[in-house]
Amino acid sequence: MGKLVSSFLAFTFLFATCVAAASGVGKATICSTAVEVHSVTPLLFAAEKDGNVTFIFGTRHVGFSLENFPHYVGNLFSSSDSLVTENNASMLEGFVCTVKTLASMCRLSGPPLSETLSPAAYEKLVSRFKEKLGLGDGLLKRLTPFGASTIMDLDLKSKKSGVYLEKEMEKKARKLGMKISGLETSEIVGPLISAFTPQILEAELLTELPLSAPGAFERGDFEAYNQVVRNQEQVIPSIANISLTQRNISWTKQIVERHSLGGRMFIAVGAMHLAGEQGLVALLSAEGFRVTRVNEANHGDYLPKPAL
Repeated sequence: MGKLVSSFLAFTFLFATCVAAASGVGKATICSTAVEVHSVTPLLFAAEKDGNVTFIFGTRHVGFSLENFPHYVGNLFSSSDSLVTENNASMLEGFVCTVKTLASMCRLSGPPLSETLSPAAYEKLVSRFKEKLGLGDGLLKRLTPFGASTIMDLDLKSKKSGVYLEKEMEKKARKLGMKISGLETSEIVGPLISAFTPQILEAELLTELPLSAPGAFERGDFEAYNQVVRNQEQVIPSIANISLTQRNISWTKQIVERHSLGGRMFIAVGAMHLAGEQGLVALLSAEGFRVTRVNEANHGDYLPKPAL
């Protein structure tokens, strides 16, 4: 989600970190503990075909640790041969936060958002930044519409804002000797950034339909995510098509190909990508996979069987 210097998630994570530092949120907050242990009902699915299983795990990239999920999530993750994320989170190691790397977020030319949004939309944006980031409109003068949309709902005042789940999973995967790879391609993310106009941001800000589902991730409320996807398709159809549908289709092709090679994959992507008629759950089902939600009662069915 100009030319891409890196991935969408790298932009999001690094920009959030930079903003937190600028807003006076210190290192203690950036590195602090996430929500309480085992407090999240996981959006975890098993996709089975041709005698092999691939796990699809819906995440919320920032603010949660593996400790926040029931033990069986970690058990199934550890039993897998490879970890696949939207992007390789390990690329964040040593990454330099500069204007060049944040070109899609930072406004390098043209009028500021205060001049391209209506007064009502800009006032709402300022309110969100104050509530979630503890900032006034100083930062907004430097943001693109894509940058503002990406971070306006991140709660950087929260004590759990610095926990990046996929990065934690990659560290564990490396210790376990798992193969690590990503799904994202610049052919999808580049057009997303280019398509994000002030008009799209304004539609996001002024709609009465909820474009996010507070608390749904913690509850594991898949239907709430389905409804949010439907709302996004109605309010911002062009962005929903690029940011969700086209990426999901691209990822599904890759998942099908990789699954056919054998081995147990554990795929961790944003929970929104699992939902909707063009979500990964539906698309993999259409490809002939038997997709089952994994829970406390049935997770044992997906653990490797001991050798006789």
